Amino acid sequence: MTNNEFQTELKALDPRLSIVSNPNFPQLANIKLNGKDITPIPNDDIREEEDPTYTMTFPNGMCRPHRSRQTALALVTNTLERLKDKDYHDAFFGIGDYA
Repeated sequence: MTNNEFQTELKALDPRLSIVSNPNFPQLANIKLNGKDITPIPNDDIREEEDPTYTMTFPNGMCRPHRSRQTALALVTNTLERLKDKDYHDAFFGIGDYA
């Protein structure tokens, strides 16, 4: 699935969600909610299930598998659910007592 297709799916959950390329790591994009990062995903295609051979390499040489569509979607839905709690909401967005 392309990131454009995945972004369409995410926007159906919440129109504030977007996928933005990460300027510091060309292999990555970030799922964002109103500009706040939720999770990194691969920059081009996102695979449905975990694939240990589909990896990203960091500048320090560390290698890590990319998140799958299933994993990223679980993180997004969990974040959206947790944002219903005012304290978590304020901490996530850096407002109120967390400003």
